[in-house]
Amino acid sequence: MNDGVTVCINVLRSIFNHLQSIKQLQLSDLDDAELVEVAQPFARMVGKYFASRNVEQMTQLRALRGVQGQTAGTRRLEQYISQMDQSFDPPGLKEFLDREKAQTTTRAYEEIKSIEHVLQATVVSELKNEFGAEEESWWFSGVPKAVRKKVDDRRNEEAGKSGAREQNFDLIDYRPIILENWELFEPTLARGKGSKESRTKWIVEVNDLRKPVMHASRGQSLPITEEQLALLVEIREWLETQVGQQ
Repeated sequence: MNDGVTVCINVLRSIFNHLQSIKQLQLSDLDDAELVEVAQPFARMVGKYFASRNVEQMTQLRALRGVQGQTAGTRRLEQYISQMDQSFDPPGLKEFLDREKAQTTTRAYEEIKSIEHVLQATVVSELKNEFGAEEESWWFSGVPKAVRKKVDDRRNEEAGKSGAREQNFDLIDYRPIILENWELFEPTLARGKGSKESRTKWIVEVNDLRKPVMHASRGQSLPITEEQLALLVEIREWLETQVGQQ
């Protein structure tokens, strides 16, 4: 993809600058074979970076679009090279990582809360439309027993102060509800291809990212990366489009 090519070109520029400023090489004096020789160790690091990405990480990388995404992708690859070679320290990398740590978790929190809000409103509304607006109807007919027990246990512990049942779902609770009522939710909340389990895996992904975000809000610093934030934005935009098409 064009954005990925741009990232590689940006990193190549950083490598050339490093070779000239730190290694004190005059690249213009080298022939093609010599230039390849001095750049090859860094090229191998770049190749190792992409080869070590799993499917989810590659999806996150592809979600980085435009100038902001290219910058994030460039810095992430520079960070990887820096971890392999501590002398590699492109200008602005440390500042970018510090700024990313401070900003992305807050933005991720906002994206996750938006996703939770849309899911809650959509799932509960569909259950009420399908089984009836009375709580006894949609609650017992549409919500799996394990989820019902979990929600009721929580409300009992809070002496009912945590709100109505529909206000006490955890984000991950929506997945078993959707799976149990697949024909009802497939047109709107199924993402990608494959089985219904794989097409609802996005809820697991969001929930996994929710954990470090919530820990960070309690003072336990577990920053979200730009790639993870981009995935959350992509899911939130997709979800809003799906719901808007109803």
